[in-house]
Amino acid sequence: QGQTAEAIQDFDQAARTMPGSTEPYLALARGYAAAPNSALLLSALEEARRRGHQLGNQERVLLGRAYAAEGDRASATGKTAEARNLYWKAISQFHTANAPRLERRTRQKLGR
Repeated sequence: QGQTAEAIQDFDQAARTMPGSTEPYLALARGYAAAPNSALLLSALEEARRRGHQLGNQERVLLGRAYAAEGDRASATGKTAEARNLYWKAISQFHTANAPRLERRTRQKLGR
């Protein structure tokens, strides 16, 4: 956990010193996935996309997992409509990434 936090700090610094690059944001997303911090992971991937990075399957799976985790949090606090919206976002990412098992698992959460 300490190494993850240190790596996140390093990549955050790299993002500030390399304003045109998407790589620090992709590395931050992986760090936030390991942390885990889905809100910051979503933010880092969105920033990489904003800077022109086309998400690959691996990043789409990370994005889908983050949406699903946020959906779980929304569901646990009774925010059913928000949870469903986040689960559908996750399903879309898993489908695009060709991750049928993750897609199926997330679809099951909609049946709750």
